[in-house]
Formats: sequence, structure tokens, C-alpha cells
Amino acid sequence: MNDVILPAVMWAVVICCAFPRRRGRDLSVLLAGLFMALSFTVTAGPVYRAVEHLTGDVNVTDLIKHTLFVVAVTFLARAILRAVGPASFARGSRLRRFGALVPLGVLVVQTVAFVAIDRSAGSTTSFMLEFGDQPAAMVYSMAHFVYFGVTLGAVGFACVHSGYQSAPTFVRVGIRFLIAGCAVSVVTAALLVVRDATRVAGLREFSDTLQQGYAPLLLASVLLVALGLGLPPVLGGSTRRQLARQLPELTVGLERMRDRASGDRVSLRFPSGTRMPGDEATPLDEVHRLVVEVRDQMFLNPAFVPTDDEQRVLARSERLVGRLELL
Repeated sequence: MNDVILPAVMWAVVICCAFPRRRGRDLSVLLAGLFMALSFTVTAGPVYRAVEHLTGDVNVTDLIKHTLFVVAVTFLARAILRAVGPASFARGSRLRRFGALVPLGVLVVQTVAFVAIDRSAGSTTSFMLEFGDQPAAMVYSMAHFVYFGVTLGAVGFACVHSGYQSAPTFVRVGIRFLIAGCAVSVVTAALLVVRDATRVAGLREFSDTLQQGYAPLLLASVLLVALGLGLPPVLGGSTRRQLARQLPELTVGLERMRDRASGDRVSLRFPSGTRMPGDEATPLDEVHRLVVEVRDQMFLNPAFVPTDDEQRVLARSERLVGRLELL
């Protein structure tokens, strides 16, 4: 069942994160979803066997899927920590550079361990069930799942302490799903570490019992993380479009208010369409510009008394600009 659900869920996340396209936005979440979707797609039986046939039936497909998995976890952690993490994780920071070396080390360890595994039994879609009693297989499995558990644990911790309660509702909902998904991910990783260790120790029945909990835990963690990643773009886009429909009306109201407050003074008016060089002004930029001009004119003309309707237009505009800049 997971072979069908997990790829479908992650490809849905990729679609949600791909739109809308916004200038200068971070693509880490999109890349995380893409690599995770590819990892789970390779896991699906027919795809796995097809790739195995192309690569010589030596189980290298398992290494490919877990390499994609590690890359996906790396991009996911980078995106979330950049958004909610401490300032010490800012672009170019020492912590950020150190964090980039860890997944490289994980990939080296799991690749070396994979090469050391005796895979003479042939190709299989149940790699750890077939080869899990070898110490090299234990190291191979633990490398990516310890990284998965520790990284998602750090992400969940950062989310809990991010002060997200002041964010828009859809962001709060998304982060709560992420926190729950990270918690389940840590439990999943711990379960697999114990499974691998007990298998090598010869406790086959106990290891097989733990294996039964892997599929539902992985499904729960992926669904929760997927909801945390996918809901904000979907709900945020809907909210953004709903709020943006109010901008033309507010623009007209602010222009009238500015003209009445300024009279013949036009020196403090920015040209229409003002924006950073090379960029095109958006309707939100226009409302923001007019709010600044209105406030300037009110400061220069203390005798100006806005009507109740004008006060409502100005207050709505300021709230709207603040909300849209957060989306």
C-alpha cells in the first residue's frame, strides 16, 4: 500500500509547492518534495525491478533510493530551518556550512557500507529483510535513518521554539503538522535503529516484530510532513488572491485621501509604479506607496481631519499590506 500512497502524496506536494511562482522565493521545499517523491517512486515494486534490470540486478536501486532520501531530508531541513530556525543558521553562517558537510558524510558512509554487503543472493525488493543480518547492512541502514531521525528532530525542535503562534493561521496549521510529522519521524528512526541492531544480534523474531511497525509509522510521518509542506502554499495562495481583490478599491480610496490631505503639495509623492530598479510594481506596491504618502501628508498637515470612511480605508490598507507581505 505504501508503494502507491507515498509517491502519490509526495508528487502532490511537489505540485502544491511549484505554484504559484514567486520572484526570489526559496526552492528548497520544492526540491525536498521532488527528491522525496523520486525516492518513493523508485521504491515501488515495478519501478524498482525495472531499475534493477537496467543496473545489472545488484540491488544498487536500494542505494539510489536512499541517496535520494538523504538529499530530500537535507533540502527539507534547510528550508524549514532557514524559515523558523535561529539566526546562526543564516546563509553563509558557520553552522550552515557545517550542516552541509553532514549529509555528504552520511552518503559516503552508506555507500561504503553498501559496497561491503555480500549481495550474492541476488536482487530483492526487501533489501534489509534479505541482507539485514550482516553488520555492513546494519551500518548502511543506520547511516540514513539516524540522519533522518536526528535531522527531523532538530527541525521539530526549531519549529516548536520558532514563535510561530504569531504567524497567519495557515502557517500555524502547517507548522503544527510539521511538528507532529517530525515527532513520528524520530520514533520511526529509533524503531529502525533497534530493528537493525537486534537483527545483527541474532534476535530475528524480535526484529521482525519491530519491522511490522515500520510501514504505518513511515506512512504517518510522511503524511504529516506532506500536510505541513503542502497546506501553506495552497491555503496561502487562496488567501492571497482573496485579499488581492480588495486592492483596486483601496487604491482609489487612498488616492482621494492623499489628494485631499496634500492639496497643492506634490513633492512627497512617489511616481506611480515605483519599485526597485529592474522590477515591476505590483498592485500591493501601489497600495503600500499610497499608505506612505497618506501618512506623510497627514504629518505635514496637522489640520487635516480624515473622515470615518477615510480612516477605515487607511486602516484596512495597512492591515492588508501587512498580511500580504507575510503570505
